Formats: sequence, structure tokens, C-alpha cells
Amino acid sequence: TPGPFQRPITETVLAYCTSLVTAAGALWLFGQIEPGDDWFIVFTQVIILGLPASIGAAAGRIAA
Repeated sequence: TPGPFQRPITETVLAYCTSLVTAAGALWLFGQIEPGDDWFIVFTQVIILGLPASIGAAAGRIAA
């Protein structure tokens, strides 16, 4: 039987969450976002950077 992380919806949600957390970490690491920044600007930057990462994760899942 497949485990809890083997279902398509769970895999999709985990891939999106991972890409958004990675995008936020990269933005913070390179000094593009800081704790005092406006939340909407930070949200927008994370979404814009996370979108290509999630598309790449989905393409990798299809290719595998």
C-alpha cells in the first residue's frame, strides 16, 4: 500500500511548499528580503521566484 507521501495531492502540496520555502531561503540568503520588509513585497517575491521552481519540480516528476 502506498504511504501518506505517495498520493498525488500530497506530492503536489509538498513540492509547492518545498519550492516556496527554498525560494524564501534563497531570497533571504542573498539579502533580497529582510525581517523588516513589507509582507506583501516579500510574498510577491517568494511567489515569483517559487513559480519556476514548482514548474520545474512538476516537470521533473513527469519525466521520472
